Amino acid sequence: MLEINPNYVEAYNNLGIALFRKGQLDEAIAHYQKALEINPSDAEAHSNLGNALFRKGQLDEAIAHYQKALEINPNYAEAHNNLGIAFFRKGQLDEAIAHYQKALEINPNYAEAHNNLGDALRQNGQLGEAIEECQRAVKINPEFAQAHGNLGLVFFQKGQLDEAITEFQMALRLNPNLRTVRDSLAKAQALLKDASK
Repeated sequence: MLEINPNYVEAYNNLGIALFRKGQLDEAIAHYQKALEINPSDAEAHSNLGNALFRKGQLDEAIAHYQKALEINPNYAEAHNNLGIAFFRKGQLDEAIAHYQKALEINPNYAEAHNNLGDALRQNGQLGEAIEECQRAVKINPEFAQAHGNLGLVFFQKGQLDEAITEFQMALRLNPNLRTVRDSLAKAQALLKDASK
């Protein structure tokens, strides 16, 4: 396709996505940048470039591209969610929460945004609201291992060890590779065992 029409934005963007999935971040970035040279108003290319930059740890640059995507398309739920993730990583919880909420205004069935909002609320000490958001995530997608793990963490923080253990076990059934969940399960089981002595 590129040989036929070197100005075909979608082809550059799609090649960038394929390279990103293969972990070839620098090559993906180059393709997204080429797409944006051709069409600087491509919100998806800005968001995808933000994802690649985020993966490389270039948070400020990622944030700039997510914000640019949202200037072009304010109703781009995925860009709001990704911007929230970047702010969360920077420790800017209020900004993260605001963008997760905006993503959910646009798409109320966005399980990942519910999960991310729940985790941010947990970090912010808003445990009741965190439980509600994580429960919404697992209701939308019962196979969402990370959401079960985050729900377990909220229950753990609240001292509801039985509920925490149930959620941790569910998360590990769905994805046995969640090391932090496995560690949290062991802590919750140890605490429950000590409490029953």
